[in-house]
Amino acid sequence: MQEGLELEVQEARVFGVLIEKSLATPEHYPLSLNSLTNGCNQKSNREPHMDLSTMAVGMLIDKLVIRGLVGRVQAAGSRVEHYRHNGGEMLDCQEPQLAILAELLLRGPQSFKALRKRSERMSPMETEAVFSSHLEQLLRRGLLKRLPAGMGSRTERVAQTLAPDAAAAESTSPPLAAAPTASSPPQAPDDQGLEARVERLESQLAQLALELGVTLEESESDLA
Repeated sequence: MQEGLELEVQEARVFGVLIEKSLATPEHYPLSLNSLTNGCNQKSNREPHMDLSTMAVGMLIDKLVIRGLVGRVQAAGSRVEHYRHNGGEMLDCQEPQLAILAELLLRGPQSFKALRKRSERMSPMETEAVFSSHLEQLLRRGLLKRLPAGMGSRTERVAQTLAPDAAAAESTSPPLAAAPTASSPPQAPDDQGLEARVERLESQLAQLALELGVTLEESESDLA
């Protein structure tokens, strides 16, 4: 991986969305700021879910433009600025490799089977051998890394390395819930507590008797 290309979690989301849309919906690409923000915040094919403002996305774009990963485009006949990724040039990746990277940037570490299925929605790969070839090239170049089984998953997975913080957070398994401890038996109230309860009950009983227009002695004789 080239130096200076390490991304923060939200930068990775913006970069991943631009790659995804360029491959999955080229007719709507490059993206306006609003379209890019919607892509970052959409609920499907995203992990974790985000709620970024257009201002926040605009600031992220500025950072990515400075690093050469994103370019600004003035579409013909439009006064609205649009944005495109420079992933192919900056990372020296072919289209299928960009699809694999985008999928991992947008959804985190995945099994090989799931990754192939999901990345093919952006760039079809005829056979498993073709997919494996692209995957191995990315692994050799350090753009991806393997996660052995047991790190939050029962099967071996692969993660991207462009945004290490995102990959690290998603590769660890959630902490196991602490085993419930036996609760201590309820303690018997002390004498002072009992006396206080009795006093409250007597006060309530006296108030009730007053409202009924009887004395406590009369109530007790009626119950006898």
